[in-house]
Amino acid sequence: MPKACSVWNVAAASSRALAPGRRPIARSAEYAASFPDARFEVVAEAGHLPHLEQPARTFALLDDFAARTGSR
Repeated sequence: MPKACSVWNVAAASSRALAPGRRPIARSAEYAASFPDARFEVVAEAGHLPHLEQPARTFALLDDFAARTGSR
């Protein structure tokens, strides 16, 4: 049976979007793990907007994800 969609979850290492103690990276990893074959990545030195704060790293990850999943 073909997959309905590919899942890519990216977290920013310095994100403070969740309340203190909520473990945003761990929560993101748990969320990604709830999907079969999901991919989880952490972008270092980025807050809540990794695509603006670390665009080269974020878009390199996105390009790799697209290439691996045939999503181009």
